[in-house]
Amino acid sequence: MKIKTIFLAAVFLASCQSIKYQKQAEKPIQNSIDVSTEKTMVTRNVNQRLTVKKSDADFKSDTQNIQNVEQKNLWSFVKKHLNEPIEDNERIREQKEKLLKTKQHFYNLALNAEPYMYLIAEEIQKRNMPMKLVLLPMVESNFNPAAISSAKAAGLWQMLSSTAKYYGVKQNEWYDGRHDVLASTHAALDLMQNLNRKFNGDWLLTIAAYNCGEYCVLRQIKANKAQGKPTHFWALSLPRETSLYIPKMLALSDIIKNSEKYGVKLPISDENRGLIVVNLDHPMKLTQAAEMSGLPLSKFKLYNFGYKHSSTPLSGPHYFMVPQSHAQQFKIALKTKKKSMEEATLLANHKNDDMPSVFYKVAAGDTLSGIAQRMNIKVHDVKNWNQLEDLNFLKIGQVLQLKNELNYLNG
Repeated sequence: MKIKTIFLAAVFLASCQSIKYQKQAEKPIQNSIDVSTEKTMVTRNVNQRLTVKKSDADFKSDTQNIQNVEQKNLWSFVKKHLNEPIEDNERIREQKEKLLKTKQHFYNLALNAEPYMYLIAEEIQKRNMPMKLVLLPMVESNFNPAAISSAKAAGLWQMLSSTAKYYGVKQNEWYDGRHDVLASTHAALDLMQNLNRKFNGDWLLTIAAYNCGEYCVLRQIKANKAQGKPTHFWALSLPRETSLYIPKMLALSDIIKNSEKYGVKLPISDENRGLIVVNLDHPMKLTQAAEMSGLPLSKFKLYNFGYKHSSTPLSGPHYFMVPQSHAQQFKIALKTKKKSMEEATLLANHKNDDMPSVFYKVAAGDTLSGIAQRMNIKVHDVKNWNQLEDLNFLKIGQVLQLKNELNYLNG
């Protein structure tokens, strides 16, 4: 199913971006964004897991405790921590003027960003990094996890494949962690912390290096030193996209910090919209998971865009990202299903063959196709064995006779 961008591109794609990673001899840690190239959207199914440097257990502890009382009012929290002074120069003023021409779109962008920002702001605060970094996905991708640039950089943080892999993000035919808000956020912040150490704690040089590449910035610093010129960001002759990239982020920071002054409306935040991890103990179809969580399938897939196919893979990762407002319903449905599976009874039935029958009690969220897939049997066989007329209608508590004990036992 094609997932079209639901974000209003008019705000931040007036000079859209594409990432150009320059190959480095030692490490693939260079990014660049062409703010003049329009991003494109991925069209594909969703499925497969991630292997990042952190374990699934680490991720669970990172994201299931996003209950910081101070952060419940997201925008107040972000404003409070956007406490670094912003230089008043022509480049920032120019970007601010462009953004304020379309300030009516800030509300929609902020609302779309909110599910992801709770997790990102929490991680930034935990690492003691500048809160302005939470705004980078606004410049990079309009907070669209499905975004892909013309240079094939992907996800909220617009990471190139080689860079993401270097920082532990799993990518294969089933799963691309660059589209996973959890995996990509950890990788992007790891990258920026690494760069920040190399640039002696200068965050503007760090962000410039994230954009155009470490050696791009180092070359310009070396050139300025040779000419006796200053080596701060504003004095460097960097690529045009980088020269616009940082002023745009700083302009955004100032507008959000002083939204009342600029007449920009931000949504009333609600932590229930924030995404958290719900862990699984078996593979699951996205359609089934969306139904169990109560989310529209299109929204559920967007929140879990790392999966390329219709179900999660055997190899993991074994979790879904779900808004807090839907997490409890999803967890209860998962628990009910697990109990139903455990209560399914194996009875000997040798009327026609030597294979014992399997009986399964239908739980909330079950579909005939989903049950058949899990048991590795055919839908029409289940229909025949149970004399089902309507394949789309199952009753909770209904007992179905199945025929494959081996697949049932192996789950």
